[in-house]
Formats: sequence, structure tokens, C-alpha cells
Amino acid sequence: MRLLLTVVTPDPVRSTDVAVQVDDDATVGSLAALLGLDGAEGLWLGAQRLEPARALRGSPLRDGAVVGAGRPVPGVLAEPDGSVEVLVASGPGAGRVHRLRAGSVRVGSAADCELRLGAGPAHAAVLDVGADGTVGVRADAEVAGRTRPAAARARALPGPFA
Repeated sequence: MRLLLTVVTPDPVRSTDVAVQVDDDATVGSLAALLGLDGAEGLWLGAQRLEPARALRGSPLRDGAVVGAGRPVPGVLAEPDGSVEVLVASGPGAGRVHRLRAGSVRVGSAADCELRLGAGPAHAAVLDVGADGTVGVRADAEVAGRTRPAAARARALPGPFA
């Protein structure tokens, strides 16, 4: 069996991508030995220590997994929490995804905003995120009712667009 893994080692924290070839009846312990770890260190998948005697085929370890060598994988590799995602669609932060928990979230470029914009008004809006995932938007008085004209086009778009 061939596995492609990312192995995260402690002190200093470093990740290394490896490709290993193991027998079909290999155990977690034999994989750890192949990676140069002794039995006391062990392999971790997230916060779960993998039992050395367990067969690889029956373990939660899969191709492409991130494993910790000797200790749990640091939390920076964990899935971020939050029930609502805000995706930045344009501007300097385009492509960025923000996960929000239930509660009120201030949006703007000011330092006291939980969801910081790279540019724009200091306080643009407040997002009210409900425990059920609903979201309400309250515009700040500084920007409420304001509009911004669309940028001039260098050429007309094809089709029925103006």
C-alpha cells in the first residue's frame, strides 16, 4: 500500500511531505518505525493517538493525511470554528474566508473591528449572527444610504449588458 502523508514534527514545528510504501498487513507501529519514530513517540491524527498495534487498513489514517510525530498535530491545522462563512469577493482581500460565531460582528477597517477590511470606512456595518445561522446586517450611520457609482468600462460587454 502506498501512502502520501504530511508528517508534522515538534521542536521546531516542521511539516514534511512523504511517500511511503508499506505491506498490506502493516501496522501503525511499523509505519512509525519506517518514519524513524520509536514506539514511545507514536503517530497522531489530529488530537487522537493512533494505537501502534492497529492495522493501517483498519485505522483512520488515509492517503493525504496530516499526522503528528510524537504529539498531537498543532491546532493551526484544525478546521476553524464558526457557523457562518463570509467570503470576500473583490478588493484587496478577495478570496479570504472569515468564519463567524453567533453574536454581533463589527465590519470595517478600524482596529476594533472583528472582521477587518483592508480599506474603506472605519465602521461599515454590524453583522448579527444567530445561533441558527441566520445573519442580519446593520449598516453604520457613516455609510447608510450611500451609493458608489460603477467603474467606467473601457469597452462594452458583449450581449444585452449595458
